[in-house]
Amino acid sequence: MMSAQTATYSYAWFIHQFEQAGESVRSLVSRTDADLLHRQPKASEWSAAQCFAHLTVYGNIYHSLMQPRIKANPRHIKGQTATFPPGLFWRGIMWLFEPPYRLKLKTIPSFAPQTQKSSADSYTADDFLDLQQKFIDQLNYCRQQRIALCEVKIKNPALPILRMTLSDCYGVIAAHQRRHLYQVRKTLQKLRC
Repeated sequence: MMSAQTATYSYAWFIHQFEQAGESVRSLVSRTDADLLHRQPKASEWSAAQCFAHLTVYGNIYHSLMQPRIKANPRHIKGQTATFPPGLFWRGIMWLFEPPYRLKLKTIPSFAPQTQKSSADSYTADDFLDLQQKFIDQLNYCRQQRIALCEVKIKNPALPILRMTLSDCYGVIAAHQRRHLYQVRKTLQKLRC
């Protein structure tokens, strides 16, 4: 999986991140029993399904903030440049998110999966895959419209005093997904032992 360390931060690079996340989840789900996906290794640790639920909640919050800004206030690329490196602060956040974990972070309550099995079932791997397609479609729209991902900004959903460009958002979302897909793989390894 390509990390932020080797990034080109182009439309194609961001799209590839979401395609890879989708392929990874399809592969994990196709070779894992549904019961195992919902089993927590310990009461204090998330199941694979809870990780998918968390990523879906997290991604949907970002997507819902990004979409209106893309439609309402597009800024177009000037010239031929089509790379959009995230800002230094957000690259640092991405670095923290990259697996293996450098720092264990507490989940903000609005991003947390529900702890009851019936609630975790409300977001499935299919919902996560649908979200990946929404990001891919959004990025394809941005590419077609030549929207400058480094100029359109939103408020950070966790800390609204901080602003993020679209490239910051896509980079953070992709790194965050890699973090939790790594967690899913480790969780399933524990459960299979």
